[in-house]
Amino acid sequence: MIWVRRIIALPFIIMAFVTFQVGVLAQQTASNLINPSFYLETL
Repeated sequence: MIWVRRIIALPFIIMAFVTFQVGVLAQQTASNLINPSFYLETL
């Protein structure tokens, strides 16, 4: 019975990890786009 719970929980754990990584990436991208010096460095 424990194995059934682990098999069911595994996709949720992976989905939570992927969601966290996407959130961190989106936050870093947004902070770069808001920062004015980012555009000066790319020119």
